[in-house]
This record gives sequence, structure tokens and C-alpha cells, in this order.
Amino acid sequence: MSLLLTLVVSCNKPEPEPVVEPLPFAISDTLLRIDSLMQHDADSALIMLMSFRPTEGSGEISYKFNDNYQSLLLAE
Repeated sequence: MSLLLTLVVSCNKPEPEPVVEPLPFAISDTLLRIDSLMQHDADSALIMLMSFRPTEGSGEISYKFNDNYQSLLLAE
């Protein structure tokens, strides 16, 4: 009986936590809000897009990603 209990206890190991790796870039919250607004009020979204400037302080990859994301939204 104790052998069976030992086997059951050893088989019930907790699952390891998944490894979450950070993205190499940060998506601008402002661009995400503009993207959401675009579906409801394209004129207001366009005005916001025209005044948005990605900040270079967030890293080169983030800057390029947000700049490209802004260009994509403008193309829509």
C-alpha cells in the first residue's frame, strides 16, 4: 500500500511554469488605441496618427516597429 502511495505522490509533480520571453520591441499604447479608434472614427484616428511620433528612447527595434506600424495604419 505504501508503495502505491509513493508512486501516486511522485507522479503528481506540478507542471513547470511556461517560459515567457519578452518581445524584442514594445508596441506603443497610443498606436494600439488609434488602431482601435480607426474602426469607429477614421477621421479622428487620422488626426491622431498625423501627430504621433515614435520615441527613439524605447530602443531601436521598438522605434522602427512603431514607425512601421504607424505607416501601416496611415495606409489603411
